[in-house]
Amino acid sequence: MQTGKDHRLTFDSASPLDLKKIIEGLEQFIDSEDIELLLKDKHILIGHGRRLEVYLLSKSLWSLYKSLREWRHPYFIGIFLGEIRGKILKPSLHICHRLSAETVDNAVVATPKGEQQFLYGKNLESNHLLKLPKDNVNSEVLVMNQRGEVLGYGILEKESRGKIKLRNRKDLGWYLRRGG
Repeated sequence: MQTGKDHRLTFDSASPLDLKKIIEGLEQFIDSEDIELLLKDKHILIGHGRRLEVYLLSKSLWSLYKSLREWRHPYFIGIFLGEIRGKILKPSLHICHRLSAETVDNAVVATPKGEQQFLYGKNLESNHLLKLPKDNVNSEVLVMNQRGEVLGYGILEKESRGKIKLRNRKDLGWYLRRGG
């Protein structure tokens, strides 16, 4: 049912402040050399709508978009990198999956039971965590299963008794739970 409101995005190139937020968001998961490689020869567009969405475009797609934007606005374009919330980029699960090969050292590996709980949107106790990254308490980390597949990301927290807990921030099950 259409409401009469126009929910299309309008696209602008990323400003220097946007780029800073994007890089800071990506730095939570990958190092600066890998970020540089990811962004090399790419153009970043910010989609303005109900939220600020970030898209990564090849130079040829950027060139095509520039020639078409006077008469046609797409719903999305390129690879969805994530959303800018507040002062930082919150990466999409898609881009986290594509970055997983570079971030194995900075990821949590969950047990099979932990994988199931995490995909149901639950937080994980230390007994569901097989591998922890070094020095990443109170920071966002990727969560992977034993097969190396990215399940989402969360925040490692130290509880009062010294145990580590993983607070779920976003997981692949989110797409099903939110209703499409």
